[in-house]
Amino acid sequence: MSWGITRLVALALLVLTVYFVYLQDFILWESIYMAVLTGHYILAFLFIRKPIANYILTFTGFLTVTAVVGVSHLMFEQVWGIILFLFAIHFGLSEAYSKRVVDASVLPANSKDGQKFVVSHITLNTLIYLSASWHNLDYFGHEYEHIASEFYFWIVAALTVAALLAYLCLYFFNHEKLFGTKINRTSVINYILPEIGYFALIPVFRLNDIGYSAGIFYHLLFWIIAPALARYSRSKQIPFNYLATTFVLTGLIFLGTPYAKVHFFSEPTATGFALVSNSRLVWEKNLVYFGILHINLSFLFSNLNPAWLNRINNNILHSAKIFTRA
Repeated sequence: MSWGITRLVALALLVLTVYFVYLQDFILWESIYMAVLTGHYILAFLFIRKPIANYILTFTGFLTVTAVVGVSHLMFEQVWGIILFLFAIHFGLSEAYSKRVVDASVLPANSKDGQKFVVSHITLNTLIYLSASWHNLDYFGHEYEHIASEFYFWIVAALTVAALLAYLCLYFFNHEKLFGTKINRTSVINYILPEIGYFALIPVFRLNDIGYSAGIFYHLLFWIIAPALARYSRSKQIPFNYLATTFVLTGLIFLGTPYAKVHFFSEPTATGFALVSNSRLVWEKNLVYFGILHINLSFLFSNLNPAWLNRINNNILHSAKIFTRA
């Protein structure tokens, strides 16, 4: 399955879950979202635990990680609505660079034209998420009501349309320079259909007041499917361990969500089942806190970053060590 089809499958699953779950039983939707997102955080941390350990062995790395954790905490305490903007950037980077994980053969040429195309790809997807979620800004407090107004939304929407036109021009007029071939069906599936699909959801999300969590849920679905397909393409075997770990972990976390509290644990248990909270705010604030931390750490440890940022992180990793393993 190609990179573009993987994105389209995740998009189709999102549309189906929004229609059949989000719009029918919001508590169930949000509980599934909470469980999947928490599992994503846990698995992501397990994936980067060794890079973190190596990173903080250097003085520069230790200071960098400490600063990122501190800044993330301040962001949450002072401007927790920044999660929308941080995730928009995270989403843009993921959409542009996830091909490295799924199918590196579809990467554009490593040239000035290729770099412009990647930047336009990141910019477009960042703005698409912001446009689709802009109406959710006032959820984070009264201080966001002004920026959530129609005036600022239409500015972002106009920038999104301009970014889409620039992206399409770069794609159609420079395709042979970018990919070494004429435009073909595979290329359109990889680079055009998903972006058109995302763009089409902007008015749908806004008119139906779909929450910002829907865009994040697409990202989660993609990153469940993509690693599984990448492992299958390498070994030609279904990655049962990965899939079992993902679904079992998600299921266990689901037992601590508001839906489980209402439907499965309506009577207090002897221990009070401390992991269960029927407070959306408690869950969402925790998820936003760890979301800010997760995204900021991804700028240090993710493979889905621009080459210049990866070079900086690599230089820090190989700088002078001041700590040694016991």
